[in-house]
Amino acid sequence: MSDHTPLLLQGQLDHNHTASFRFENYWTKMDGFQDLVHDIWNRPVATALPIKRLHIKMARVAKGIKRWKKEKVGDTRMQLAIVKEVLLQLEAAQEHRLLTAMELHLCRRLKARSTGLAAIEKSRIRQRSRLTYIRCGDANTKFFHSRANARRRKNYIHCLHTDGGIAVAHQEKEKVIRDYFKNHIGSAVLRASTLNWQSLGYNQHDLSDLELPFSQEEIKNTIYSMPSDKSTRTGWLHGCLLQSMLGNH
Repeated sequence: MSDHTPLLLQGQLDHNHTASFRFENYWTKMDGFQDLVHDIWNRPVATALPIKRLHIKMARVAKGIKRWKKEKVGDTRMQLAIVKEVLLQLEAAQEHRLLTAMELHLCRRLKARSTGLAAIEKSRIRQRSRLTYIRCGDANTKFFHSRANARRRKNYIHCLHTDGGIAVAHQEKEKVIRDYFKNHIGSAVLRASTLNWQSLGYNQHDLSDLELPFSQEEIKNTIYSMPSDKSTRTGWLHGCLLQSMLGNH
Protein backbone atom coordinates (compact mmCIF):
# COMPACT_ATOMS: atom_id res chain seq x y z
CA MET A 1 0.00 0.00 0.00
CA SER A 2 1.54 3.32 -1.10
CA ASP A 3 1.25 6.55 0.93
CA HIS A 4 0.38 8.70 -2.09
CA THR A 5 -1.49 6.46 -4.51
CA PRO A 6 -3.44 3.45 -3.17
CA LEU A 7 -2.34 0.29 -4.96
CA LEU A 8 -3.57 -3.22 -4.15
CA LEU A 9 -1.57 -6.18 -5.46
CA GLN A 10 -2.93 -9.71 -5.25
CA GLY A 11 -1.07 -12.70 -6.65
CA GLN A 12 -2.36 -16.07 -7.72
CA LEU A 13 -3.44 -17.74 -4.51
CA ASP A 14 -4.31 -21.19 -5.81
CA HIS A 15 -1.31 -22.62 -7.63
CA ASN A 16 0.11 -26.11 -7.64
CA HIS A 17 3.74 -26.53 -6.68
CA THR A 18 5.44 -29.71 -7.83
CA ALA A 19 8.52 -30.58 -5.82
CA SER A 20 11.48 -31.28 -8.09
CA PHE A 21 13.68 -34.32 -7.62
CA ARG A 22 16.93 -33.56 -5.80
CA PHE A 23 19.55 -36.27 -5.40
CA GLU A 24 21.38 -36.45 -2.08
CA ASN A 25 24.91 -37.83 -1.89
CA TYR A 26 24.43 -39.64 1.43
CA TRP A 27 21.82 -41.96 -0.12
CA THR A 28 24.55 -44.01 -1.79
CA LYS A 29 25.99 -44.91 1.65
CA MET A 30 22.70 -46.28 2.99
CA ASP A 31 21.79 -49.97 2.96
CA GLY A 32 19.46 -51.04 0.20
CA PHE A 33 20.00 -48.05 -2.11
CA GLN A 34 22.13 -49.86 -4.69
CA ASP A 35 19.74 -52.82 -4.84
CA LEU A 36 16.76 -50.48 -5.20
CA VAL A 37 18.26 -48.63 -8.17
CA HIS A 38 19.41 -51.91 -9.76
CA ASP A 39 15.94 -53.49 -9.53
CA ILE A 40 14.12 -50.42 -10.88
CA TRP A 41 16.59 -49.87 -13.73
CA ASN A 42 16.38 -53.48 -14.96
CA ARG A 43 12.60 -53.49 -15.26
CA PRO A 44 11.40 -54.15 -18.84
CA VAL A 45 10.48 -51.19 -21.02
CA ALA A 46 7.95 -51.60 -23.84
CA THR A 47 9.70 -49.39 -26.38
CA ALA A 48 12.69 -49.66 -28.70
CA LEU A 49 13.55 -45.95 -28.93
CA PRO A 50 16.79 -45.31 -26.99
CA ILE A 51 15.86 -41.79 -25.84
CA LYS A 52 12.41 -42.85 -24.68
CA ARG A 53 13.85 -45.89 -22.90
CA LEU A 54 16.31 -43.67 -21.04
CA HIS A 55 13.54 -41.20 -20.11
CA ILE A 56 11.28 -43.96 -18.76
CA LYS A 57 14.10 -45.55 -16.78
CA MET A 58 15.19 -42.24 -15.25
CA ALA A 59 11.60 -41.33 -14.34
CA ARG A 60 11.09 -44.74 -12.71
CA VAL A 61 14.29 -44.42 -10.68
CA ALA A 62 13.40 -40.91 -9.50
CA LYS A 63 9.89 -42.00 -8.48
CA GLY A 64 11.22 -45.10 -6.72
CA ILE A 65 13.89 -43.14 -4.83
CA LYS A 66 11.29 -40.61 -3.68
CA ARG A 67 9.12 -43.41 -2.30
CA TRP A 68 12.15 -45.10 -0.72
CA LYS A 69 13.30 -41.83 0.87
CA LYS A 70 9.86 -41.20 2.35
CA GLU A 71 9.73 -44.66 3.92
CA LYS A 72 13.42 -45.07 4.83
CA VAL A 73 14.60 -41.56 5.68
CA GLY A 74 11.61 -39.25 6.00
CA ASP A 75 11.80 -35.53 6.70
CA THR A 76 15.17 -35.16 8.43
CA ARG A 77 14.66 -31.51 9.30
CA MET A 78 11.40 -32.22 11.10
CA GLN A 79 12.93 -35.23 12.86
CA LEU A 80 15.87 -33.11 14.02
CA ALA A 81 13.51 -30.41 15.32
CA ILE A 82 11.48 -33.03 17.25
CA VAL A 83 14.64 -34.58 18.74
CA LYS A 84 15.90 -31.18 19.88
CA GLU A 85 12.55 -30.34 21.44
CA VAL A 86 12.41 -33.63 23.39
CA LEU A 87 16.00 -33.19 24.57
CA LEU A 88 15.17 -29.66 25.70
CA GLN A 89 12.21 -30.93 27.72
CA LEU A 90 14.35 -33.66 29.34
CA GLU A 91 17.07 -31.18 30.26
CA ALA A 92 14.46 -28.82 31.73
CA ALA A 93 12.98 -31.67 33.79
CA GLN A 94 16.46 -32.67 34.99
CA GLU A 95 16.86 -29.30 36.72
CA HIS A 96 13.96 -30.07 39.08
CA ARG A 97 14.20 -33.84 39.54
CA LEU A 98 16.32 -36.89 38.78
CA LEU A 99 15.60 -38.62 35.51
CA THR A 100 14.57 -42.25 35.55
CA ALA A 101 16.62 -45.00 33.95
CA MET A 102 14.30 -45.10 30.93
CA GLU A 103 14.52 -41.32 30.50
CA LEU A 104 18.33 -41.42 30.66
CA HIS A 105 18.39 -44.20 28.08
CA LEU A 106 16.05 -42.19 25.86
CA CYS A 107 18.24 -39.10 26.27
CA ARG A 108 21.36 -41.00 25.15
CA ARG A 109 19.55 -42.42 22.13
CA LEU A 110 18.19 -39.02 21.17
CA LYS A 111 21.65 -37.43 21.37
CA ALA A 112 23.07 -40.09 19.08
CA ARG A 113 20.12 -39.64 16.75
CA SER A 114 20.56 -35.86 16.69
CA THR A 115 24.24 -36.29 15.76
CA GLY A 116 23.32 -38.47 12.77
CA LEU A 117 20.54 -36.14 11.60
CA ALA A 118 22.84 -33.13 11.96
CA ALA A 119 25.46 -34.88 9.81
CA ILE A 120 22.81 -35.52 7.12
CA GLU A 121 21.71 -31.89 7.17
CA LYS A 122 25.33 -30.73 7.00
CA SER A 123 26.02 -32.89 3.93
CA ARG A 124 22.82 -31.68 2.27
CA ILE A 125 23.62 -28.02 2.85
CA ARG A 126 27.21 -28.49 1.69
CA GLN A 127 26.02 -30.20 -1.49
CA ARG A 128 23.58 -27.41 -2.33
CA SER A 129 26.09 -24.60 -1.74
CA ARG A 130 28.13 -23.93 -4.87
CA LEU A 131 30.48 -21.32 -3.49
CA THR A 132 32.01 -21.50 -0.03
CA TYR A 133 34.41 -19.11 1.64
CA ILE A 134 32.95 -16.24 -0.42
CA ARG A 135 34.29 -13.66 2.02
CA CYS A 136 37.86 -14.80 1.36
CA GLY A 137 37.16 -14.39 -2.35
CA ASP A 138 36.37 -10.70 -1.83
CA ALA A 139 39.95 -10.09 -0.74
CA ASN A 140 41.61 -12.61 -3.07
CA THR A 141 40.49 -12.52 -6.70
CA LYS A 142 42.51 -15.59 -7.66
CA PHE A 143 40.90 -17.63 -4.88
CA PHE A 144 37.43 -16.41 -5.90
CA HIS A 145 37.85 -17.44 -9.55
CA SER A 146 39.33 -20.76 -8.45
CA ARG A 147 36.22 -21.49 -6.37
CA ALA A 148 33.90 -20.24 -9.11
CA ASN A 149 35.42 -22.58 -11.71
CA ALA A 150 35.67 -25.57 -9.37
CA ARG A 151 32.51 -27.21 -10.70
CA ARG A 152 33.75 -26.87 -14.27
CA ARG A 153 36.99 -28.67 -13.37
CA LYS A 154 35.11 -31.37 -11.48
CA ASN A 155 32.81 -32.04 -14.43
CA TYR A 156 35.79 -32.89 -16.65
CA ILE A 157 36.35 -36.64 -17.04
CA HIS A 158 40.09 -37.29 -17.06
CA CYS A 159 39.94 -41.01 -17.93
CA LEU A 160 37.59 -43.99 -18.12
CA HIS A 161 38.51 -47.47 -16.89
CA THR A 162 37.33 -50.29 -19.16
CA ASP A 163 38.00 -54.01 -19.45
CA GLY A 164 40.42 -53.34 -22.30
CA GLY A 165 42.40 -50.67 -20.48
CA ILE A 166 42.17 -46.96 -19.66
CA ALA A 167 40.70 -44.46 -22.15
CA VAL A 168 42.51 -41.11 -21.94
CA ALA A 169 42.10 -39.46 -25.36
CA HIS A 170 38.86 -37.65 -26.19
CA GLN A 171 38.02 -39.99 -29.08
CA GLU A 172 38.58 -43.05 -26.91
CA LYS A 173 36.35 -41.71 -24.09
CA GLU A 174 33.67 -40.80 -26.62
CA LYS A 175 33.72 -44.32 -28.07
CA VAL A 176 33.56 -45.93 -24.60
CA ILE A 177 30.57 -43.81 -23.57
CA ARG A 178 28.76 -44.40 -26.87
CA ASP A 179 29.28 -48.17 -26.70
CA TYR A 180 28.23 -48.30 -23.04
CA PHE A 181 24.90 -46.54 -23.54
CA LYS A 182 24.27 -48.37 -26.79
CA ASN A 183 24.60 -51.73 -25.01
CA HIS A 184 22.49 -50.70 -22.02
CA ILE A 185 19.75 -48.71 -23.72
CA GLY A 186 19.47 -50.87 -26.82
CA SER A 187 19.23 -50.18 -30.51
CA ALA A 188 16.32 -49.32 -32.77
CA VAL A 189 14.36 -52.23 -34.24
CA LEU A 190 13.28 -52.17 -37.85
CA ARG A 191 9.52 -51.87 -38.15
CA ALA A 192 7.64 -54.40 -40.25
CA SER A 193 5.03 -51.83 -41.35
CA THR A 194 4.84 -48.07 -41.72
CA LEU A 195 2.41 -45.36 -42.79
CA ASN A 196 1.52 -44.78 -46.41
CA TRP A 197 1.94 -41.03 -46.62
CA GLN A 198 0.75 -40.83 -50.24
CA SER A 199 -2.60 -42.30 -49.27
CA LEU A 200 -2.89 -39.69 -46.55
CA GLY A 201 -2.26 -36.89 -49.02
CA TYR A 202 1.29 -36.01 -48.00
CA ASN A 203 3.87 -35.52 -50.75
CA GLN A 204 7.55 -36.20 -50.20
CA HIS A 205 9.90 -33.24 -50.61
CA ASP A 206 13.59 -33.26 -51.38
CA LEU A 207 15.32 -31.32 -48.58
CA SER A 208 18.89 -32.09 -49.54
CA ASP A 209 19.41 -28.44 -50.59
CA LEU A 210 19.14 -27.39 -46.94
CA GLU A 211 22.47 -29.10 -46.17
CA LEU A 212 24.38 -27.14 -48.83
CA PRO A 213 26.57 -24.19 -47.70
CA PHE A 214 25.33 -20.63 -48.17
CA SER A 215 26.49 -18.84 -51.28
CA GLN A 216 27.80 -15.28 -51.34
CA GLU A 217 24.76 -14.14 -53.28
CA GLU A 218 22.40 -15.50 -50.62
CA ILE A 219 24.38 -13.78 -47.85
CA LYS A 220 24.37 -10.47 -49.74
CA ASN A 221 20.62 -10.63 -50.38
CA THR A 222 20.01 -11.40 -46.72
CA ILE A 223 22.11 -8.41 -45.57
CA TYR A 224 20.37 -5.97 -47.92
CA SER A 225 16.91 -7.23 -46.97
CA MET A 226 17.46 -6.52 -43.25
CA PRO A 227 16.00 -3.30 -41.74
CA SER A 228 18.24 -0.30 -41.26
CA ASP A 229 18.01 -0.32 -37.45
CA LYS A 230 19.97 -3.58 -37.34
CA SER A 231 23.24 -1.79 -37.91
CA THR A 232 25.32 -3.92 -35.55
CA ARG A 233 24.12 -7.19 -37.03
CA THR A 234 24.51 -5.81 -40.57
CA GLY A 235 28.09 -4.74 -39.90
CA TRP A 236 28.93 -8.16 -38.50
CA LEU A 237 27.46 -9.86 -41.56
CA HIS A 238 29.37 -7.47 -43.84
CA GLY A 239 32.58 -8.52 -42.09
CA CYS A 240 31.76 -12.20 -42.50
CA LEU A 241 30.97 -11.69 -46.18
CA LEU A 242 34.21 -9.80 -46.73
CA GLN A 243 36.21 -12.45 -44.90
CA SER A 244 34.67 -15.22 -47.01
CA MET A 245 35.43 -13.30 -50.22
CA LEU A 246 39.05 -12.73 -49.22
CA GLY A 247 39.37 -16.39 -48.27
CA ASN A 248 38.19 -17.49 -51.71
CA HIS A 249 40.61 -15.14 -53.46
